[in-house]
Formats: sequence, C-alpha cells, structure tokens
Amino acid sequence: MFMEGPANHVSLQNLAHLNLISLNKLIFIFTLSLAQSLPKLESLNIGSCGELKHLIREKDDAREITTESLCFPKLRSLSISYCGKLEYVFPVSVSPSLLNLEEMEVDFADNVKQIFYTGEGDALTRDGIIKFPKLYLCANKVICLFTHVM
Repeated sequence: MFMEGPANHVSLQNLAHLNLISLNKLIFIFTLSLAQSLPKLESLNIGSCGELKHLIREKDDAREITTESLCFPKLRSLSISYCGKLEYVFPVSVSPSLLNLEEMEVDFADNVKQIFYTGEGDALTRDGIIKFPKLYLCANKVICLFTHVM
C-alpha cells in the first residue's frame, strides 16, 4: 500500500475499516491489485493527505480494471477530507462493485474534478447505467460526478 515494488504480495483480505490520516506524502492509496484484494472493506476514511491525487493508481502492470474483478463489494462508507490535490476518486469501472455504498462525503478537496472518471481503457457497465441504490452523497464543490461518456 505504501511501498514501492512488490505491493502485489500484500494481503489485507479481512480488513474492514481503514483510516488514513495526515499522510502528507501519499500520492495514491491502492494499486489495482491491492484494491481487488479488499473484499471485506466496509469503511474508508481519508483525511489531511495533502499530496493525494487518486485513490487507485491508474497504471497497474499486474491487472486491468474490469467489472468482473470487483474492488469494494462491501464498502458502505467513504469519507475524504482535506485532500487538496485529489483530482478523481474512482475509475468508473469500479462503480458496479459499489452497490452497498451508503455514504460518500468529499469535503475540503477543492481540486476534485470528478468522483467517477473514465480512464484509459476503462469500460463502463454493460448497459451504460451506473446504479447506487443506497447512496447518500455529500460533496463540497465537486464539478462533475461522472465524465461525459459517449
């Protein structure tokens, strides 16, 4: 998670709650491989991570993001605050795994352009519709929830 090199050897499969506070040099939180190994993650709280730009590193040589490889199927709560360089929260192809997401709070992250973005080679859901049946969203100055998809 915080190391260079063999991050794909880290296993946190039973992790349910993750709080990351005041990690000022953190640029991303997860490689894709690590994000896909967190099936029990229920809450993610990120605060005062001044250099954070993305939650999931966009380029992960080990895998590509697909809707079949769910990242956060049990995530219920996401809170991000005081992350001034954060630009994007999730690739849009992670969205099908977020059906249990109830709360998403993004505060004091003035650089956020989009919550869900379409990255290079990123595929949208099969029907093109993204569903969040339980979501309550509280965001501060977010320009766009999704990228324009044709």
